[in-house]
Amino acid sequence: MKSEFSYVGVECPDVDSAFEFSKNLISSCPICEKKLEQRIEKFRIRKSEYALLFCSEHGEMFYRTRAKKNKSGKFYSATIIRFATQNDYFLVAQKREEYDKYGVNGAPAVKNEESDKNND
Repeated sequence: MKSEFSYVGVECPDVDSAFEFSKNLISSCPICEKKLEQRIEKFRIRKSEYALLFCSEHGEMFYRTRAKKNKSGKFYSATIIRFATQNDYFLVAQKREEYDKYGVNGAPAVKNEESDKNND
């Protein structure tokens, strides 16, 4: 049985439109099409969305959508849904903490002092 499902969205004028295209992908299981329950509701940090989903037949699934820009400057969504691994649980929990603390823009970039010294 296939364990990872990838979807590429249509070309859109902006990031929000690209995410809008992928919103229906988390409503049903890609294997059996049963309704998926959101264990950790979908949330967005910068140009990525994450969620942990649950299918009553197939178990927990990891969801990530990224908004990407093509050569013509338009955006599209690239979505992955797969059986959740321990790393996926950790990633979603870590990103959710960041989202709860900093919101959609995520944690502010931290300037690396080591690289600054090397650039002097």
